[in-house]
Amino acid sequence: MAPIQAADMIKILLKTWELLAWMEILQYVVSTVFARFLGQPQPQPPQLFGSPKPLPTIRYSFYPSSEYAFVDLVEANWRLVLSELRRLENKGFFSWEEELLREGSDLFELYVHGIKIEENCRLCPETTHLIERIPNLVSAGFLLLAPSTHTASSTEPIDDCLHCHLGLITPNQCGVQIEEICQTWREGRCLIFDNTAQYQMWNWSDRPRVVLLIDFKVPAELLL
Repeated sequence: MAPIQAADMIKILLKTWELLAWMEILQYVVSTVFARFLGQPQPQPPQLFGSPKPLPTIRYSFYPSSEYAFVDLVEANWRLVLSELRRLENKGFFSWEEELLREGSDLFELYVHGIKIEENCRLCPETTHLIERIPNLVSAGFLLLAPSTHTASSTEPIDDCLHCHLGLITPNQCGVQIEEICQTWREGRCLIFDNTAQYQMWNWSDRPRVVLLIDFKVPAELLL
């Protein structure tokens, strides 16, 4: 048996260290997931050679609405929002088809990337007052999904941002899917999901589905 050369020994040691490092990272990731699920404090990141190492980022498909304080506010006022939506009579909506290739999706904008759409906000003063109380608001508006519509999977990455849909008109046979997870909208309830994920939506009913769309920023560490 040939003796092991010093260079080979160094390679073996480096491979062993790399394996142990990834095992420690995997243990941290699993512990973080379980801690979040059980509502316990998250563990500290592993420190390798005395300094924190970058860890793979895990983002959930859907997030518990109970974790965001503004949800109670908008859910408590959903009928007020619905009444202003009905007064619009579908005026002021524009199709997303041209800009985002989403046939069957129409949007009435209130805020776009932090910019207030003054004319539209004047038509919906109570809804505007409501969304302006949401911390770190990015965009907001009424999002309509036409009957017999299935949107193509799409992605709109905005760093450290989540989607919130407040259900306003939610017929049966509507849903949203991210990876293998499907959810449905409910009137007066918020559905929060990852802004960066590939997702698709459908409405197989004979009525439009309408939600109040809210995009808001959150600290990056809360997206783990």
